[in-house]
Amino acid sequence: RLPSLRTYLLVSQDYALVEQYERGDDTGDWRIIETEGLDGEVVLPAIDCRLPMSAIYRRVTVAPYPDNAPGDSEPTEGEPVA
Repeated sequence: RLPSLRTYLLVSQDYALVEQYERGDDTGDWRIIETEGLDGEVVLPAIDCRLPMSAIYRRVTVAPYPDNAPGDSEPTEGEPVA
């Protein structure tokens, strides 16, 4: 375990999709925030940073995000992750 780890990002190489996992201060439970599409923005308040998805994927060709993509059964924004 890394108690100091508060946030981590998983960046898809196939679709414009970033999964942001944040550990809650109260319980230590992880929650997920998904940002999808090149018009979105990943917000990292712990380091006062906003990352436009267009900048993350600037030199990457990505396919449109399909309706049945892997991860569709993932929790919705802010929902705790087991």
